[in-house]
Amino acid sequence: MKLRIVQKHIAELDLVPWVEAADRAGMDLVCFGELAATGCLYEPRPVEPVDRILQRLVPFGVGVMFGAVRVEVEGRYNSYFFRRHRQTWVYDKINLFPPFGEDRIYRPGKVPGLFVTPFGDFGVAVCYDLRFDDIFARLAELAVPYLIVPAAFPQVRIEDWRRLLAQRARELGATVIGVNAVGSDGVNRFGGSSMVVAPDGSIVAQADETGEQILDVTL
Repeated sequence: MKLRIVQKHIAELDLVPWVEAADRAGMDLVCFGELAATGCLYEPRPVEPVDRILQRLVPFGVGVMFGAVRVEVEGRYNSYFFRRHRQTWVYDKINLFPPFGEDRIYRPGKVPGLFVTPFGDFGVAVCYDLRFDDIFARLAELAVPYLIVPAAFPQVRIEDWRRLLAQRARELGATVIGVNAVGSDGVNRFGGSSMVVAPDGSIVAQADETGEQILDVTL
């Protein structure tokens, strides 16, 4: 599997140029971070409908994973998607982060994250989910070979991000793909450090804390 990780500015919401470039480069899968297509919500506000975002991805052969706010009749969800052609999987973040007010804005998900893709099965955990052992006990039962962890992880706690990604890789015996944002949205500054971690906890590839970067890895 030819994997591309896109570490981008939190406020840059148009995914299509990145997806188009990954498609041209012959990538199998391109991965973005948490809320990559809508940005973070600190209070309720209008966002682009997910159906419209998904529709723009249909022409591309590359698989795409990305985060966005999903609005349903019962409320909003902090969701993460896999899209390839017209195949779609979605995971709703279970553990909402109170310091960002997520528990006031979103409804929590209830079902463990699992994407069954042509490139293998992916467990899914979004940002704050990393800190909850029960999430990973359930994923361990599924014996997933890959874990995708999209995030909007603040720079002030970025050492926790690095430590937890390595810890979860060792626990699951899986390759962990962590995709974080960089830049500031006027409320928080995000710490990048997107990385791929081998099942033994060693780092295969890693981006820096501040710059927009692409990591291409063959798994």
